[in-house]
Amino acid sequence: MNFALLGDDPGLLPIVRAISESPDDRLSSAALCGELQETLMTEIPGLRFGKTWDELLADLSLDVVLIGGNGEDVLEGARRLAGEGTSLLVVPRTSLDATFAYEMSLIRDDSHVVLMPAFLWRFDGAIGQFQTSLQENDVGKLLHLQLERHVSTVASNRLSPEEIDNSLLNDCELLRCLGGNYSQVTALRSSGADETISMQTVTLAGNQLPEATWIARPGAWDRWKLTASTERGTLELSLEADEAVLERIVDARTTALPLEPRDDACERLLETLKSAVAGKSTRPNWHDLTRAFEIVEAAHRSIRRRRTIDLHFETTSERTQFKTQMTALGCGVLSYLFFGLIAYLLVGELLDVGERTMKMLRIVWFAPVIVYLALQFLLVLARPASQQDTSDS
Repeated sequence: MNFALLGDDPGLLPIVRAISESPDDRLSSAALCGELQETLMTEIPGLRFGKTWDELLADLSLDVVLIGGNGEDVLEGARRLAGEGTSLLVVPRTSLDATFAYEMSLIRDDSHVVLMPAFLWRFDGAIGQFQTSLQENDVGKLLHLQLERHVSTVASNRLSPEEIDNSLLNDCELLRCLGGNYSQVTALRSSGADETISMQTVTLAGNQLPEATWIARPGAWDRWKLTASTERGTLELSLEADEAVLERIVDARTTALPLEPRDDACERLLETLKSAVAGKSTRPNWHDLTRAFEIVEAAHRSIRRRRTIDLHFETTSERTQFKTQMTALGCGVLSYLFFGLIAYLLVGELLDVGERTMKMLRIVWFAPVIVYLALQFLLVLARPASQQDTSDS
């Protein structure tokens, strides 16, 4: 496949390296890559660099464009490329925000383009083995999930809101994949006067789903531990740098479980992307990224309001947008009818106007109602989202 790159996010580099090592793929061009340009020139000799996304739009040989970064030019380029039918692989960052995700959902529904978030953990061999162990080792029903993450910082005692949000964006999607489509979010944050964070806890809950707890705190180096409590024991996966340890604890006895290789996550990602471009149903999809954004935003509201936030999932499509707009217009038309009737009766009672004027007033009064009712027939033209993209984990 022929790839291009748009943006300056360092998270693009592992994917770029996987493409360069694949005999069937190539990265032919890049644009708006900022400080990444020097690294890309070293790793991929002969790579063509452009100054704007327009040059990528004009290249008809492209199959997929890698998107990473939050510059307005990068986001506008992503919208235009998707609108023209070019498949996108997007590095998930909270700087993109939910509004961008919703916009791209509408573009996807309209142009039927492949939009795939690069959640690399989905293709990590250690996490894959953790999921398999939950299903195959007769551990019983899953009761509780806990993911504890230590994020390395310069000061080792404070995290920025951006670091917390980016960690939660990726980790909440992992918890959704393991536990289900959660519908309630409760978040607690310990922060200082300078808005830095010493610890944040997020609890996810849902009807008949195992509760999931996410804890993030600063540390001297990056590491995290995923714990699954079941009816018959506990599974623990610890990740630190390139090392991973998976253990099963049953009746106070600890057993180490074998792990799959972890160094081919990007290769697996590319294979899944190719299947999606070929028209097959794959995960993760854009629906998963949108739900992750909603959980992050719900965590913000929970901290601000100091209560549990309910997530009301609704398909983001032209159809739902149309219904929302028609509901607002309907309320306006009802108000217009009420006050218009009062004005009509007052004019007829207090002023000596001719029959022709009264007929004109009746037409003016009824015309908005007729137009509003006629607009309801446009509902059949609003395309609902595909079932594939709205399916839950």
